[in-house]
Amino acid sequence: MPHTVNPLENPLAPAEAFADAGAKASDKDATDRNGPPSMGSGNFADMLACVPGAFLRLHHCSPEALPGPETRLDLTLLTLGAAIFA
Repeated sequence: MPHTVNPLENPLAPAEAFADAGAKASDKDATDRNGPPSMGSGNFADMLACVPGAFLRLHHCSPEALPGPETRLDLTLLTLGAAIFA
């Protein structure tokens, strides 16, 4: 039987918790709570079907789309990501 892809739907409580943590860890204006839908989260949607959580996207410094072999990780985002999860 073919696998169907689940749409990514963030539950409100975890999504708000991530947004609040992001606003606290960085410039509040940098936290976009109403960004447009985006591609690239199909695997995470499958995981959210089994494990509570929310999808969080930190921007990167590469003009190439994520994921890809040309993508360059902005190392300054590592400390921001750690602060959000702290």
